[in-house]
Amino acid sequence: SEELMNGARGDIGQRGMTLTEVVIVTVLAALVVSALLGFYVNSQATWTDGSTQAVAQRDATMLVSEITARAHEAFSAQVLNVPDALHQTVVFFDQSNAERSRFWWEQNDSLIHARITDPVYGPRDVTVTQTRATRFVLDTLDRLVQIRVIEMRTADGRLVQQTSAAALYNR
Repeated sequence: SEELMNGARGDIGQRGMTLTEVVIVTVLAALVVSALLGFYVNSQATWTDGSTQAVAQRDATMLVSEITARAHEAFSAQVLNVPDALHQTVVFFDQSNAERSRFWWEQNDSLIHARITDPVYGPRDVTVTQTRATRFVLDTLDRLVQIRVIEMRTADGRLVQQTSAAALYNR
């Protein structure tokens, strides 16, 4: 019995690990780390996709809101096919037929811009969106400005579309 306590018998009482045990533990640890890393990378990609789409949707909604606000202030509106039928310009006028505001697609940056005319400070040009627009199509009907489609492309290439209509209240 003293031999058993002193480790004289085979593997009882030995400390340490065999090479096989080290390899098995290393392979299992590598599998766990790979699974966690894959989950993290997949989660990051999903978050990035969702956030770029949310930014494009926010820009489209903000643009519709701005056009609606300017339409409500306007007496009349006119849509111009400049530079082509997919990218138009909408111009809002007051009762004296003076231009109050306009929204257009800019060819060199594919963003939507606006010119807002303040009665005191005059016109100022602003970039309304930070997301590139692929289509900006509008129409006018009597007392209505119809936004047929605002189509924006997210950073990862997805398309976001928005449609709406706004009434001319000061007519």
